[in-house]
Amino acid sequence: MKTQLKPLPLAIMLSCSLAASAAIAEGIGTIDVLSTAATPLDSLDGISASTTRLEALPGGASIIDINQDLSGQVLTTADLFKMDPGVYAQSGSVPFDTRISVRGSGATRRYGNRGLTLLIDGMPANNVDGSFYTRAYDPLTTSYIAVARGANGLSLGGSQIGGAVNFVQKNGRTDPGLTTILEAGSFETVRTHASFGTADENKDTFISATWGESDGYRTKQDWENVNLTANHGFTWGNDFSTRFYVLYSDSDAELASSLTKDEAYHDPKKSKNNGHEDRDLSTFRLSQKTTGSFGSTEFTAFTYYQILDFDHTTDDSDKPNIIDYDTDEVGLGFRTTTQLSNDAARIIRTSFLYNYGVNEIGGASRVYNGGMFCFPCSMKNDRDDTSENIQTYIEYEHGLSDTLALIAGTGWQYSQRERDVNNSNVNTSVSDFEIDYEGWTPRVGLVYKPNEHLDIYANLSQSYEAPALSEADDSLKAQEAVTYEVGTRFDYGRVNGEISYYKSDITDDFIDFETGGSSYSTVNKDTQREGIESGLNIALLGDSSPHQLWWENVYRWNNFTFDGGTLSGNKLPGIAEHNIVSRLRLTAPDKAWDVSLTAEHLSGLEVTNENDLPTSKAFTIYHLAGEKQVSQNVALTLAINNLTDKTYVNTVTVNPFGSPSNPTAYSPGNGIEAYIGARINWN
Repeated sequence: MKTQLKPLPLAIMLSCSLAASAAIAEGIGTIDVLSTAATPLDSLDGISASTTRLEALPGGASIIDINQDLSGQVLTTADLFKMDPGVYAQSGSVPFDTRISVRGSGATRRYGNRGLTLLIDGMPANNVDGSFYTRAYDPLTTSYIAVARGANGLSLGGSQIGGAVNFVQKNGRTDPGLTTILEAGSFETVRTHASFGTADENKDTFISATWGESDGYRTKQDWENVNLTANHGFTWGNDFSTRFYVLYSDSDAELASSLTKDEAYHDPKKSKNNGHEDRDLSTFRLSQKTTGSFGSTEFTAFTYYQILDFDHTTDDSDKPNIIDYDTDEVGLGFRTTTQLSNDAARIIRTSFLYNYGVNEIGGASRVYNGGMFCFPCSMKNDRDDTSENIQTYIEYEHGLSDTLALIAGTGWQYSQRERDVNNSNVNTSVSDFEIDYEGWTPRVGLVYKPNEHLDIYANLSQSYEAPALSEADDSLKAQEAVTYEVGTRFDYGRVNGEISYYKSDITDDFIDFETGGSSYSTVNKDTQREGIESGLNIALLGDSSPHQLWWENVYRWNNFTFDGGTLSGNKLPGIAEHNIVSRLRLTAPDKAWDVSLTAEHLSGLEVTNENDLPTSKAFTIYHLAGEKQVSQNVALTLAINNLTDKTYVNTVTVNPFGSPSNPTAYSPGNGIEAYIGARINWN
């Protein structure tokens, strides 16, 4: 029987915690070392406030500083998370359609992502039904990324098992002046970028534009991207600030097909497509966020409007099938942080989110008509999918002593999924439905800090996720998971890092199964996931050396299995059990130059739920990257990826149709590739 945290027991637990904390508080002094007041995770104050907040959480969390932590070419979302202890990210047939997973989120999904909350500047950026693509986020306009895994994402709306990932954009204060970037390299790849930021005492403005294109490593892997962003912030009154954001992204990409295992390793550039398999995605987003304070309470309030235009051709003939999604979404929310005592020992945090969206799904299917093609002869899809979500969360933090802090909270989630088929003769595989989901997300955690260098934490939580509309029907239940977590963070100067162990018992996980006729459906199955998220950084040169030489390591262990039924004990397909990244990075004084060598290892991938097809081969590839500051305003970059030109498979098509003995399920990664770039600051 699966463990489940019910709301009433949690309310009793929370009440007892508050009562015990209040009693203990009578006999303790200040706990400045554990104070996290006045540092909301999405604060406009920037990376320092987010770092302070994450370092006090009872569980896995990390900050990725784009300017400090990354080297070489940062092109895709997978590049961003390469050195993060807890984010699994691999790019497949479309470089920008990265599979991004935290604690197995969306493990068996065939395309796209779900299972965690993506935010841009603290505001939700998923589609309203919870699914998401990673193309809309431009690494070159990102300042830093805050990763709050599991229950640590609850205060940001991350009710799913994966938690929350917050992309924080540059603004006129963090990145003033004019900057241009030009990159070129393998596979006819070119990327250009320009940004401008300006600020005065009460306001700032930032605008940027990025364009890139490539022929791709494989046949039929061409892509072209355009990203435009702008934001304007100003202060008003004594304690308030508002920032407006505009984001536009347009991405066109051909889809290189999956291959048989033999083809993937002996002819990796091959694609079985004839040129009409592609996936085009456009996003427009308009949002605003206001922050301020009333006495001891700080707040963030925001609204956003988002349009998604998704066009996908799914047949490689001259007259392809077409799927057309047009989504309109609106959302609003607020968060508060209240300090209840002068010594910052007692803090209450609250969060409320509401969003609503309609997805108009159309498209056409080629058919035979008297032996002749006609196009379009019949509509394949003609329906409206509607999603609505309400999320609430309240959390209490109390310093039980000057070395021990308690965090306990609970949330309530409500979701509605509705489908209206406009023409019942179009596609008999879909039908009308309307279904409501609601559930609770309790958590309790402890952080023990015996000294300024070490944190030890434990956490117990329950996550909740309603199904995405691409998977939902009137029989699919919401996914719930109880997660146990223990771990530590440490920083002794020349040695720092973190390690977390978690185990999740999942009830009604979303698992894809083939239904025949080149289609599949999602059903509920119980699963178990356990894993290790770890990072270790060691300074190899002493303080007397003018250079810095860091040995940086990440190890992710993903042990995801079915629990019960005929599949019990089988590995979940799609995500490697072992993922190791190790990097040596040498930096000259004043960062005059920087060079790094990275080794990346991935174990083999299961393909089907039944584990009855050959896994991909484990592999290790190597990357070299460097940067030279040739003058105060000009820097040159070099990146050579897959130095040994290793042939490898890093993604697979989960549960390929028909599951034949020799399926086309394996997607090769890139061969050796080299890029050079120049960055000019016109200040």
